[in-house]
This record gives sequence, C-alpha cells and structure tokens, in this order.
Amino acid sequence: MLHRCTQHGEADIPGLVGLYAKLSRMRTLSSKPVVHCAEDVARKILDTYLEPDKNFVELREMAIDGTIDLLQGFSDACHDEFEEMRPRHF
Repeated sequence: MLHRCTQHGEADIPGLVGLYAKLSRMRTLSSKPVVHCAEDVARKILDTYLEPDKNFVELREMAIDGTIDLLQGFSDACHDEFEEMRPRHF
C-alpha cells in the first residue's frame, strides 16, 4: 500500500532525512540512471504530502494501472546496472 511519511497529518522529518541520506549515498555509489530514478521516487514521496488521502477504490485502481508502484522504474534501473556489472561468459 502507498504509505506516506506522516503521522496524524505531520511529516515524518527523521524519515525524510533518512531518505535523503540514502539518496546522497547512492550518488557516490550508483550510476546516474539509478540516481535519477531514486530522485524521482523521492520527489513522488514528497508530492504525496500535497495530495488528498486515497480511499480503497482509488488504491485498487492505482494498483491495477501500475501507478501505485513508485519503485518500478528504480528497480528496473538497478536491475540494468547489476546486469552491466555481471561478468560476461562466452
């Protein structure tokens, strides 16, 4: 389920700081495509603060059309990076 970093309408500041600390670490260790996808995820998480809460029907529709999966692009970029790092055997 799509989870916001909030509790009773207030932002989870330590959670957001942790998110950006991980993003910063990724900038030193990961490829640019992976970092760009991670930045997109962070932006989407922040954008959810401005959106109204979703009801079950809306969440179901998001699950069906794939918009609830915030990590799909990031996962794909990580997979591609791992594939590039894997030794090739001929």
